[in-house]
Amino acid sequence: MKKALLAMTLLAASSAFAQSATPTPFYVGIDGNYLDLRLPKDSPPGGFNGRYEMKNHASAVRLFGGYQFSPNWAAELGYLSSSSFSMRQSDAFGTIDSDMKLSGLELSGVYKFTEAVPGLFLKAGVTRFKAKGSSRDTAAGTGVVTIDSGSQTGSGYLFGIGYEAPLSGNLNGRVGFTRYQKVAGESDANINAVYVGLKYNF
Repeated sequence: MKKALLAMTLLAASSAFAQSATPTPFYVGIDGNYLDLRLPKDSPPGGFNGRYEMKNHASAVRLFGGYQFSPNWAAELGYLSSSSFSMRQSDAFGTIDSDMKLSGLELSGVYKFTEAVPGLFLKAGVTRFKAKGSSRDTAAGTGVVTIDSGSQTGSGYLFGIGYEAPLSGNLNGRVGFTRYQKVAGESDANINAVYVGLKYNF
């Protein structure tokens, strides 16, 4: 009788554990991004006769969370923060060194293929990014330095493609590409992002 009771208790416990281990629709993750900033061909403005150099590449970390409504559809909220893009302009009057960092939110709809190419997904959504920059103007001859800073916040949109594969348990790996348009509300500023990341399903 005691053995039967013990067996029933163990069975109930194992059943409860199996139910609690069932994945929920919620997930979180982190991406490491390589950003390529695309600006208009006439930047800096026409008429500038000095030397112009720009580092239009930066890295970024993106944290995200989402809800899987169905095997195919999910909604995803992300927060992205980048390292600095930098620019140098120099002419007979002096040198201006500028840098800019990007941060903000994105909200996307994600469609995941489950039959033709399992793991492949597409996404599209909107962004609200802040571009925060500073500049250091060094006058030629005098060495006088003027420092200025400012920021711009605006909305844009994104679209992208990626691939997701299981790694271990509830942990998946991700690779993908995202195109950000109208970065921080600037109509001519776009970013190509390539990323690798991890996603955990609760």
